[in-house]
Amino acid sequence: MRGLPPPFPSQAIVQLGGLNVGIDVRSLAVSGGMAAATIFAGLQTPHPVTAGLIVKSTNGGVTWTALVMKQPTGTGVTYVVMAPDFATSNEAYVGTSDGATTESAFQVSSDGGMSWNQAGLIDILDTIPPSAVTDLATSNPTVDSITLSWTAPGNDWNTGTASEYDIRYSTSPITETSWDEANQCEGEPTPQLAGSSESFTVTGLPTDTTYYFALKTADEVPNWSGLSNVASGTTTPIDSEPPQNAKDYPRYEVGEQNPDGTYQVTINDVLFDTDSGVKKVVAEVDGTVMFEADDINLPEYEFSFVVNLDPVDHTLTIEAWDVVGNYLQKAVSVVVPRVVQATINFDPDTLNLKSKGKVVTVYIELPEGYDVEEIDISSVMLNGIVPALAHPTEVGDYDSDGVLDLMVKFDRSDVQSILEPGDEVEVTVSGELTDGTPFEGTDTIRVIDKGKK
Repeated sequence: MRGLPPPFPSQAIVQLGGLNVGIDVRSLAVSGGMAAATIFAGLQTPHPVTAGLIVKSTNGGVTWTALVMKQPTGTGVTYVVMAPDFATSNEAYVGTSDGATTESAFQVSSDGGMSWNQAGLIDILDTIPPSAVTDLATSNPTVDSITLSWTAPGNDWNTGTASEYDIRYSTSPITETSWDEANQCEGEPTPQLAGSSESFTVTGLPTDTTYYFALKTADEVPNWSGLSNVASGTTTPIDSEPPQNAKDYPRYEVGEQNPDGTYQVTINDVLFDTDSGVKKVVAEVDGTVMFEADDINLPEYEFSFVVNLDPVDHTLTIEAWDVVGNYLQKAVSVVVPRVVQATINFDPDTLNLKSKGKVVTVYIELPEGYDVEEIDISSVMLNGIVPALAHPTEVGDYDSDGVLDLMVKFDRSDVQSILEPGDEVEVTVSGELTDGTPFEGTDTIRVIDKGKK
């Protein structure tokens, strides 16, 4: 044919016999009757040697001859058509694709397929852009950065994989009109497959400032998407202050005594950091970690825990960090008071349950280092049930041992109502000093009931 470029060189003609299973026949062209028919087959296989191959049979498909490897090769797909007068003209036409969507070759043979001339390339114009991102969001602001997240669009709308992102920011809302004036980021990520989660941290931003962010996406042409939704975020102020304890915190409360002599102590604390937020808290008692929390990231954080402590003085240490690393350490004393062992003298030593007396008297003596004048009268109880009378009370050395005693009285009828007759009946008197220190003492008395035989 005139005006066509020189023919592509043919491969060596190979006798194939029958077509192999696994070779994908993409097209057939037939000329002539059944047994003597001339047949062209355009093939596609995964193997690069046979992809895009044209084979020919002149005996109705019994045996086949490989003619030529058409271009483009690779994963080529070949479609072959014979001219209506092929029997006399020997003209045939081939369209070959490289498996992509942008280029295909069209070729012509006038010698029955022995050689081919490329008549031209068929270019497919890609005009479909990626979809505009609709879920752009901001998170994790710091003093100089804000993180963006969104869902990847595709190469064509929401299909495939796009080629690039253009991310921009401004201190005023971004529109299509103001897009060119917005600051363009550097180092944007390469797009992932459509539907993937994307993220990018914009750095180098001034502190305590509100920013607006938007992006566009392009394919390989490039076709650019429309403007994404506009997301905003504010960088945090410079934070040089550590977290702080709320007023009168940390606190503790001494609870019940355990069988082993320790006490259940509840520790409670409230910390706040309104600049960057409380990030981590550690609480130690006497150097042992009793509570720890990390990745808190809250402007205010309250916590409590219970620890079993011996009745001595302990040291509670609170450590706290904010998001930018400012550090607080605060130590306070936790006083778990030891029960002071008091000496108790119950008067009378023998209690007659039929007695008509009004009161019974108890003398309380404390060990060295404690002052009976510091006893809180309202806390004094007999057997944990009967309260001491508010008056009369008096301090003196009633047993003449050189140590002061506190005299308190109890309602006799109340005391008699809780005691049973016996030769050795224990009575316990307990209470607290004005500083909360507990005391306790026991005396043994005789309890009689003359009315019983």
